[in-house]
Amino acid sequence: MTIEEELLREAQMQTAILRAAHREALSELSASLRSNDTSAAIMEALRQKAGPLAARELTDGVTNSAKVSLRTVQARVSHLEEMGVLRRLGAGPNTSYELTGLLG
Repeated sequence: MTIEEELLREAQMQTAILRAAHREALSELSASLRSNDTSAAIMEALRQKAGPLAARELTDGVTNSAKVSLRTVQARVSHLEEMGVLRRLGAGPNTSYELTGLLG
């Protein structure tokens, strides 16, 4: 087993332990975020995409599906990023987002 494989295995074990220890809090966070239609639409769009989703594609899709303003979507994306639910990749016109796996 390579060092990289050992480190990955250890990180996966630590993640599993933390999820088990904080299962109730993560469940409450997930329910709270899903109760907001915009957050739910953002997370669903990212869940359906295999890999990162371009910021423009994400915001356009959610504004249309959730019938909310671009500013509302941008604010919710920022909130989800701050909560550790999604991560931003790249910058400027090359910005994309993906789920972090925090909520499973």
